[in-house]
This record gives sequence, C-alpha cells and structure tokens, in this order.
Amino acid sequence: MSIKIALVGAPSCGKSTCAADVFVNCKKKGIKVELIQEFAREQINKGWTINSIAEQFIINLNQRRKEDIIPKTIDVWITDSPAFLTYFYALWHMTINDSNFILSELYKQFLEDLERYDQIYFMNRVKDYVMDGTREQTEIESDLISNQLKVLLDMHHVYYTELPGDDGAVQYIMNYIDKEMHPENKIRIERIKNTFKESASTTVPFSKPFEIIHFGPYND
Repeated sequence: MSIKIALVGAPSCGKSTCAADVFVNCKKKGIKVELIQEFAREQINKGWTINSIAEQFIINLNQRRKEDIIPKTIDVWITDSPAFLTYFYALWHMTINDSNFILSELYKQFLEDLERYDQIYFMNRVKDYVMDGTREQTEIESDLISNQLKVLLDMHHVYYTELPGDDGAVQYIMNYIDKEMHPENKIRIERIKNTFKESASTTVPFSKPFEIIHFGPYND
C-alpha cells in the first residue's frame, strides 16, 4: 500500500519545490514514487479563471481523480495540492451570491478527504514571496491564507507537522519515508485520525469556519 503524503500551506511557501525534490530523491533511492500536481494550476496555465465556489467542486473532483489513478504498487505518492484544500478556497472565494448548498456539499467532501493521507505537512514560507505569473494572491493575502488555513485544520483536529519551506523539509520528509519503508527500524506510528467527522453536524456547521475566521472578500 502506498504512503500518501500531502503538503499544504500558503502560496509561495515552497510546497511545489519540496514535493518535486522529494520525488527526485525517491527516484534516486529506487523508491517507486509519483508526484501528483495541482489540477487548478494546470487549468489556470491554460487560461482558466476561478470565478465561483462551484468551480472548486470541479477542482476537487479532478484532484481526487489524479490521486485515485495512482497504482497501489507505488511505494510513495506526494501532492502539493491535497483534495481537501478545495473547501478552504471555496470559503476564500465565496461571495454573498454563492450557494450555501454547494458549500455544504464541499464541506462533506472536505471531511472525507481529510482521511486520504498518511501524513500532512504544513509548509511555512521562509523565503521572499514570489509572484510566478500563475498565483493571484499578494504577499499579505498569502500570509492571511497561511494563518486561516491553520485555524481551519486546528478546528477540525487535523494532525499535521509544520516544516519550514526549505531544503530541511525535504530531508525531514525523506527520513519519514525511509522509516515507513523499513518498518523493522521502528514501530510504525499511525497518523492521528480526524475525530471531528463523527460530530461535525452538531459541533460546527459547514458555514462556521467562514463566519468565525473571516475568509476572503465577503467580509468587511
């Protein structure tokens, strides 16, 4: 069974570079690895613009498809855009005219998608912010995304490890992969599962993260 690794964080925090470096390092070690890149970025590079939260549903569907086609014979796969991020960006882009029904459906998928990964790493930006021609956020917005994404994950009791967005993160992840690939060297530590899912309907309705932490332009 594959080791499934998700990298999250704000734009320009080093997710894509780290994922690519881990992929190359695994290849060099003879580890069967796949790199799952961001569907939305591929489409934006083709001229697509994201104008509504409904499009986040399309992104979620296609991102999960990219993950699901990976053969079980692969040792490791790593992504810089895990499927559950689509709910966060739906909150970020939401306006007063958007459908709460769509948001509620994305929230249900968000809870399911949290269970897809063995390890989640939150990358913190340690280098200068770079506008690469694809990302639309400013540096201030990027920092805001980082803070609010952490709040959302913490609200849902999601276990993640914070890493700086530099070469040290690559080595840290490679050490994790090495231990997972050689269980004789340690007792496997299972990821803490998300316990929020069972009580989500009564504890925090789907719209609460948006109302509490003030995502995106909808708020003053």
